[in-house]
Amino acid sequence: GNYDSSSVSLIDAWVNWDICDWTNLKFGRFKVPFGWQHQVHKSDLQFGNRALPYRATAGFNNAAWNSMNLGYENVGSLGHIYDRDEGLMFHDMLAVPWFGDFLADFQFEYAAGLFDGYLASSGSWLMPAWRVAIHPFGAVPYTESDFRQNTDDFLMSWGTSWYYDRGSEHADRARTAWELDIAIKWYGFSLVGEWMW
Repeated sequence: GNYDSSSVSLIDAWVNWDICDWTNLKFGRFKVPFGWQHQVHKSDLQFGNRALPYRATAGFNNAAWNSMNLGYENVGSLGHIYDRDEGLMFHDMLAVPWFGDFLADFQFEYAAGLFDGYLASSGSWLMPAWRVAIHPFGAVPYTESDFRQNTDDFLMSWGTSWYYDRGSEHADRARTAWELDIAIKWYGFSLVGEWMW
């Protein structure tokens, strides 16, 4: 929702349990695993705001999308679908040494969980969400520009994520989203692209 200087809001509150070598369980309030840029902390964004589609999918009209006063964190009651929500999630980044010396640093990332969802206000439904990505040459950090890390080695990742907010027994209240993304970093150069449906 909207924030003012006299109020205090709890943005993140979660516990992460390292269950074994191949999974962690995270529960509490945290970012839903949807989209590449969504995972980037705002201090690591290249520009002041996130990309327009992250706000556009919250159901605003064109005038609201382009409002200078509309920030990603205060997009209103629909925005927390794409930002933070209460839930639990299994996740990890796994080394996969199956591809020989050329892809010796291959990493597989996954996150899958159940969240409260905006449309599930009645509590009768939960929102499943997941994200998977492959990092053939080593893990690509969730930062936009490459000036802070200045990676010596070429890094690339391909990812996809999805969620389905069923809401209630009425089909007209359901909402689903799917995205594909690619990220490249190398010697200060960075390129990120996302396709959303």
